[in-house]
Amino acid sequence: MGAYEASLINTAVKKNVSGLDQSSNALAHELVVDLIDDISTGAEIATITDTMLGVFKSHLSIQSPSFCQDISAAMNNFGNSVAEKNALQLVVTFSKAINRKFVSLSETATESDQRSSVNSLRALNQTLLSAGARAREQRVFGQVVRRFVLSTLNATVLTWVPDVFRANLTLVSTLWNHYRRYLKVELALMFEHVLLRILRSTAPCTKNHQLEIMHEMTNWLQLPHNVVEIFLNFDLDRIQQWKIFEHLCSTLGSIGEGSVGHLANGDEGDDSALELQNQAINTILAMARSVMDASGHAHLISRDRRTRMLSMYAGGWEQDESGEEASPLKDSFTLQPTGDVASQPDSPAEHKRQASLELFRKPLVKPASLVQIWKMKNSVVESPRL
Repeated sequence: MGAYEASLINTAVKKNVSGLDQSSNALAHELVVDLIDDISTGAEIATITDTMLGVFKSHLSIQSPSFCQDISAAMNNFGNSVAEKNALQLVVTFSKAINRKFVSLSETATESDQRSSVNSLRALNQTLLSAGARAREQRVFGQVVRRFVLSTLNATVLTWVPDVFRANLTLVSTLWNHYRRYLKVELALMFEHVLLRILRSTAPCTKNHQLEIMHEMTNWLQLPHNVVEIFLNFDLDRIQQWKIFEHLCSTLGSIGEGSVGHLANGDEGDDSALELQNQAINTILAMARSVMDASGHAHLISRDRRTRMLSMYAGGWEQDESGEEASPLKDSFTLQPTGDVASQPDSPAEHKRQASLELFRKPLVKPASLVQIWKMKNSVVESPRL
């Protein structure tokens, strides 16, 4: 993965050396050529992944003598670096290993089979996490994740083995955090037909799975940009009308109220039912705090020019990765003195503005960050109206 990322960085540096002065005709010609290249590249990638998928299905396991050789042969026509081919082959191999390990997995599966499945899922998850930001932007890598990893996840997610189910949820989180640009439809179907159905289930045997789902989703929903993206991409889609955010709120509210079948009919002293309700309330609370943070941040963006510039530069949200690459644009957003008295470094208005914007020099990390803004409202901005 490191070699693959390094090759992509070198390629990007070479492309940025091109000249900036172009006539309108040359620019139009370049746009048309790029569009044609993009279409042909997409068709080529689809052909390669279809060939790889045929090899994937034709072998029973990765222990087949010709599996790796056939996969490598399927990628020979794709004229990219050896590092990229190795990364793609690693993802395909781990996906095949998980599919094969899961064939014999059931309620009576041995402990060795369960551990093997969990380890394979964790290895695939770590492989996807090891890919850098530039590697994730490559269409062929996204297509392989969509065709192979999603098919593996769909085949293994419905299991009653707690450890395997938890490993699958971790893989779902990785796909959402890093690869959701390629998986809008697939993730919507995963929400609607798997996660929400399990949360709505009234069978007592689903309690542990419901707890695991809500615990994992709490980690998603405590980040404001995740809540905003779920609502914008799914609930505001007028064609599909998935309404994922609406259904999620309704389902969590029902669990928190105890109106789900196995909660309403449970014993008064049932601690597991109380634990389920508490987890649902915690998930709703994380969602509410994220909505509050998003509203407050949008309010500041509309009132302050520098906050708006910082948001355009860094998004204003907590990033999916722990570290971000250095950007040449970073220095362009430093505050420069202007003729406006209110923007001079020593002016009282500028001190107030700097105090409020210190909260946004780093991405929003805690849902309670807006509370700090509200404490300063008398000297900085008015409290946002939610």
